[in-house]
Amino acid sequence: MANIKVVPHEFHYVSYDPDRIGAIASKVADAVGFDADEEITIGVDERTFFGRSRVLSEKPLHVEFESGAFEDAKKPRHLSETGTTESLGVVMHRAFDRRSPGFAEAPPDSELSLAQRVAWDAWAAGRCAGHGWEISKPRRHYHFRARHGFSDASDAAFEHIWSADSLTWNELDEISRRLLDPPQAVTA
Repeated sequence: MANIKVVPHEFHYVSYDPDRIGAIASKVADAVGFDADEEITIGVDERTFFGRSRVLSEKPLHVEFESGAFEDAKKPRHLSETGTTESLGVVMHRAFDRRSPGFAEAPPDSELSLAQRVAWDAWAAGRCAGHGWEISKPRRHYHFRARHGFSDASDAAFEHIWSADSLTWNELDEISRRLLDPPQAVTA
């Protein structure tokens, strides 16, 4: 089981339990494949209700989430087990992917286009669903379509990414680029 540290140790603006976040993070880290001696820090910015996440460092893994990423939509300022699992799972899968040779060419998170990030998150969320976790596939599908077009080709690409057992950065990027820059018609 990975060594998980949740920051802050006490929440004031949201009713989150750092021990519960740590337990969920530990379960997710084990399922994703992190080593038992891995040091992982989960930072939560409770001052904002948005849901963005970012990787501050890859080894040791240090990720930061805005509190909305973990929030229960039906009970504001309270933790959602499902949302926390999905948010942690997507970010941890992306971070773990970066350690493989197939993702050596992936740009840092800060340089990913929104379309690239959404495609990568779709693949990570599909793997989370494969672990048996409750994941909002329709929400992920909508985000993918919003960045890659509302078309049959986009839908087919999403299904391919969602269900893929393995992909490399170049394969994932190519799928995204192909949708954004379709081949031009040849005129005679």
